[in-house]
Amino acid sequence: MDLNNPDAIRLTLESHSGKRVKVRLASGQEIEGKIAKVGAVAVVLAEVTGMEFFDATVLLDQMAAMLVRTRSR
Repeated sequence: MDLNNPDAIRLTLESHSGKRVKVRLASGQEIEGKIAKVGAVAVVLAEVTGMEFFDATVLLDQMAAMLVRTRSR
């Protein structure tokens, strides 16, 4: 992962496609869901936690952080 790449967030999202992630927005709000589709400017999160019948579309430039579970206890 090249952290100096301007597409680092998009590439990270693509590499975790189909997995559950938590996204922290620049506003401080957090959204958790399964990565359904990644585009050049936005990502679609399906099965949003607490709103399982809804999907969310998040603009990549509004993302402050992405949290991915990589190990369990």
